[in-house]
Amino acid sequence: MDFCFKKNIYPIVFLFLVFFYGCHSLPPSTPAGPEEQYFEPGVGLWEETSMPAELLGDWYSGGKLELTVGEDTLRVSGIWSLIQSVEKSDSYYRIIHMIEAQYFATYFLKLTQESVEVVEAKGYATDEEGAAALSEIESRHTMTSTNLWVTTGMSGDLQGNWHIHDGKMEMVMDRESVVLDGELWDIDSVQTNRTVDRLILRSGDRYKSLYFHEVGEYTMGALLVDGKEDIQDRYGKVIGEWSTLHRWWDFIEKCRLYPGSSWIYDYSYQEYYTQVYNTATPIDSIVQTNSLEGQFELEVTSSTIQEGTGSLTLQTAFQIAEEKGRYFHARKDDKIEVLTDSSWVNPGHLKTEQYELFLENDTLWYETDEGRVFFASTKVQFDGLVNIRVFIYPFTFPREGFSESRDILSKIQQNLTIPISYLLNLPSLSFDNMVSGIDLEKSAVFKLGKGFEYIYYLYGDHNLSSWSKSGYSIATNPHLKETSFYCRLLDFTSGQ
Repeated sequence: MDFCFKKNIYPIVFLFLVFFYGCHSLPPSTPAGPEEQYFEPGVGLWEETSMPAELLGDWYSGGKLELTVGEDTLRVSGIWSLIQSVEKSDSYYRIIHMIEAQYFATYFLKLTQESVEVVEAKGYATDEEGAAALSEIESRHTMTSTNLWVTTGMSGDLQGNWHIHDGKMEMVMDRESVVLDGELWDIDSVQTNRTVDRLILRSGDRYKSLYFHEVGEYTMGALLVDGKEDIQDRYGKVIGEWSTLHRWWDFIEKCRLYPGSSWIYDYSYQEYYTQVYNTATPIDSIVQTNSLEGQFELEVTSSTIQEGTGSLTLQTAFQIAEEKGRYFHARKDDKIEVLTDSSWVNPGHLKTEQYELFLENDTLWYETDEGRVFFASTKVQFDGLVNIRVFIYPFTFPREGFSESRDILSKIQQNLTIPISYLLNLPSLSFDNMVSGIDLEKSAVFKLGKGFEYIYYLYGDHNLSSWSKSGYSIATNPHLKETSFYCRLLDFTSGQ
């Protein structure tokens, strides 16, 4: 059995070495022309020399990084090796490099700052002298010190509206042109170096180069420079101040704020209040809850908006199926005494309200007794702000947890994150994980073509404990107040 194992292992090892060192070599190249056949590896008077500065760095072939030369290392087709010696003969350079116990020879011809011809000797040897004597050519490539630009097609991901939050650049792009801050530029060419892409833009005899990378559904990196010169450095990097552009959509169009558009939502509102009065004896505690739920419809009843101006009317109709609450008041001395425990329920009712929105300076506003109130930017984007007041049941203000104004700004999110609810059992307070402060969370999940699918609001005001040198101590009259609501889209009808 031992004999059979040894007999059959050698072909496996041989195949592994062929595969491994074959991967180490550059891809097959086209045969050299007659004028290049004069070069023969291993022929000539070779003398030891230092690594030429022009050779250090990355080298590209066919738009792909194939070779990296360092002071002590060489990377060929992704495989690193240790440099054993650098030699020169006339204008040729030879590098002997080693992978494990195998020695290879690579030759460099016609070296300039911009290009070099790379010749690999075929096979490998067990020492430096043997590698220097390898006489057959494995591959031959002309490489460039920068990644050459090649023509490519226009990506559909680029098309649309883009801007930076602070307004440094506004860009609208289609397949043939780009509007930069209101000025039209034709797309002269679309190019790629397989790492970064760029558009060469032309307006008359003027040119700009728009470099871009990491193009996503909502963001991309961009760099705009004058002219069309290649600004890659020696190592293939595009040097400059890159900015993150954010895609935006026309709010009126994507939210379908057209006459006849309507949205029907499920709606729920919850209030919870509890407090322990421990500054007197006996100790009192109060728990109060209020809630309502039902549906409401949001409808665009009219619109005169055209070419960036005009107004529209939103009407909300809140149908509350049930509104209920409870007031619980207890006193604790030697035992718990319930002073009040009352519950109430109101039957369903309907309440409507109208909002007159007008468009000015790319922003929708509405007027109130307190003055102009922001509703939403017409350039809607994820992480942008929208006033969610129209989604909230029109309470009589002030209401616990809500601003007394009609301005409740929320951030548009890409994905819905369900917040963790607070749990509190009073008067039996726990000393673990007690905090003091105010929590406020607002979010609106936006879907293109439909508008808002989900609205969430949470307000929390709590003072449960304080830290002292002796450890935890109960806060004076600890309390917890929470106000939350959500609405979820059930049905959408698009207007015209």
